[in-house]
Amino acid sequence: MSKGESKAASLGDVAVKMSEEEGIRICCITWNVGNAKPKSEELDHLLPKEKLKEYDIIVVGTQENHFSGEKVQGMEIYKVDTSAVTKEKLEKDASHQNKLVLENQKSSVADLKQITTIKNVWDQEIMTHLGKSWIILKKTHLGQMKLMVVVRDGGDNVYTGVESNWSACGVGGVGNNKGGLVISFHYRNTSFAFMSSHLAAHMEHYKRRVSDFSEILRETKKTGEKYLDVASCFDHFFWMGDLNFRVDLNKNTEKEGKKSKEENWEEVNRLVKAKKWSKILEFDQLKTGMATGEVFADFQEHVISFAPTFKVEKGKPGAGHYMKKRVPAYCDRVLWRSMPHVAGNVQCTMYNSCHFLSTSDHKPVVANFSVTPSTPPPSVYNYMTPGGNPITETRRMSTSTTDYFQSKLSGVWPVVTLEGLRAEGLQASDVNGKSDPYITFFSNPHGLLYHPDMKKNKSAAIGELKTAVISANLNPEWSESDIPMLRPMVSSQRELDCCSLIMLLRDKDMFTGDDILGTVIIRFPAGDKNKEEIYFDFDEDVFFEGKKGKYGSLKGRIKVSWSDSVKRRSTVAKEKVSSSAGCCLVS
Repeated sequence: MSKGESKAASLGDVAVKMSEEEGIRICCITWNVGNAKPKSEELDHLLPKEKLKEYDIIVVGTQENHFSGEKVQGMEIYKVDTSAVTKEKLEKDASHQNKLVLENQKSSVADLKQITTIKNVWDQEIMTHLGKSWIILKKTHLGQMKLMVVVRDGGDNVYTGVESNWSACGVGGVGNNKGGLVISFHYRNTSFAFMSSHLAAHMEHYKRRVSDFSEILRETKKTGEKYLDVASCFDHFFWMGDLNFRVDLNKNTEKEGKKSKEENWEEVNRLVKAKKWSKILEFDQLKTGMATGEVFADFQEHVISFAPTFKVEKGKPGAGHYMKKRVPAYCDRVLWRSMPHVAGNVQCTMYNSCHFLSTSDHKPVVANFSVTPSTPPPSVYNYMTPGGNPITETRRMSTSTTDYFQSKLSGVWPVVTLEGLRAEGLQASDVNGKSDPYITFFSNPHGLLYHPDMKKNKSAAIGELKTAVISANLNPEWSESDIPMLRPMVSSQRELDCCSLIMLLRDKDMFTGDDILGTVIIRFPAGDKNKEEIYFDFDEDVFFEGKKGKYGSLKGRIKVSWSDSVKRRSTVAKEKVSSSAGCCLVS
């Protein structure tokens, strides 16, 4: 294949093996490189070549990754031509043998390989080390931050919906040294997003780190759903990076009792030598913030059983060599957050630092995961993303689109209702110290909730399923008539068990865009389809820009009915929008 040549995606079907027993094997690496070229011979400690066969996906996020004054020749490697797979239409194949068929275009790695030239030293080092068995799915960068996703070459591996986004933190977003990069995609029925970030430095800047974290989530919206942040869109969301949270032994100490930096360094160094990791972590700013919901709310992290990764002496392989300039800390981390219905599908099989690399004042951190593939309902593959049309199944039917939907609504799809829906203590977004809240409903997997616009069979955007607006109220209550009846496009309780309901709270503004008040995500009720109704009560804190605890709560009862008589009722409640909706706060 000559330079620049791309193997075009041809029409036809590609069957993809979808064994639920075989987990998706992911290796996540984060490293603040310290703007120093790594030693090639040390990379094998980071990614041992004999271990590479154990991975399906390798994600590498780096910070301070810029080597000045070095010119390199371009190196030709393979990447996946993701531009050829932007309009996929997925459906279950006729045999129902747990395979996915791409109806319109092939998108396997083997069919979409394209030669590209990389001129970056780091990219060349990584791809040379990995060898020809690996291919770049997507890479992105911002200033000194880089994020790369590489996947195994060959076979019928299918990756769809590949996107990237970024956020630059700091004053005006200039400087490009702090911020975040995200890459998202679908693989084996499962939606993933991977964030790599570099947050504000220094012990005393904890609040700036929290602010950076929220800013990154806010600025990388639209990576998935239009209004949802990236933490609320995908089956699994992994966040890695130099998060810069420090070990603060003075956190609960009165001013007169605080120890000096030198005393704190000596104490932490003593605990490192004794390998008392849990004791050190009692003073870890990130662990404390997660416990209170102030940062990384609902995220998980595997048990840490390794030494702090910062600030180590350069040129000294091994653990325990720290510069006295900074108190040793766990700056470099890997965390994850999953949708409720797949929360148990992620298993961290290894979480460790690589102390043998010696060129930076940070040690890399490696996290290996085994992820059980999701099992979304077949209807997910019968409809395109918002703005699309029903495909294949309706085209094969002799009846009209309207008749098709009517038959599903009256005899197949269940009815989901919300009762006693109310919020307490929401944020004030208007100048009068109030908000005009309403709720928009989404689903995971995406596009699962029926909307009447689907009957139009047009390419026009599908409308929103939302409640009425409650004016000037931080503790709103919605009556039954204020709430749309939800119709998940599933045919069995088992399929519904593989889905989550996303409720986005927003403030209605007449003259500006509606403000986001936060999200609440719950599972649909699980149980016996033969029962008249299945329900449970929920009372959840609102998740806002990665935080919980100060943004109110949402509570109510969610019910599922499979009764034919209930299915015949109207689907969408009449929208009630008050003409007195306020305007947003002026900062």
